[in-house]
Amino acid sequence: MFNRRRVNFQLQRWVNLTLQVTLAWTEVCNWIKNPFTKPDNYIIADISVGNKAYALKVLDGAMEPLFPCHSILIVDPNIEPKDRSYVIALINGSKVPIFRQFIINGADKYIKPLSPDTDIYKMRQLETKDRILATVVQARWNYRV
Repeated sequence: MFNRRRVNFQLQRWVNLTLQVTLAWTEVCNWIKNPFTKPDNYIIADISVGNKAYALKVLDGAMEPLFPCHSILIVDPNIEPKDRSYVIALINGSKVPIFRQFIINGADKYIKPLSPDTDIYKMRQLETKDRILATVVQARWNYRV
């Protein structure tokens, strides 16, 4: 016999769902300073993330084909990036962060787009005033936009 109460309890134990804030790219720097403001949009995350984690929508083709435009990224600023991680970075002088792959080569650190369009998107060595804001922990995309 089907026991709905028992199934619900078991699902709650196995699935860790959390609400994550969905931010505009221009809101990221403010969120890092004050992550407990009440935003308008949320997304459900099915992985364990820190209390400062948030979601972003990819708005350009710099990380295509792996991360198509309109993909949703769930990022966590509490996770230290490793070589080949995907990160949200703030380049010195910019007010809007960017999404790139993090590369470590000896003592040098780089951020690299995945797009083969090298005329628009270029690999860049990180400088001392550049900052890694968060590490991508999950990505999602819909085939219908």
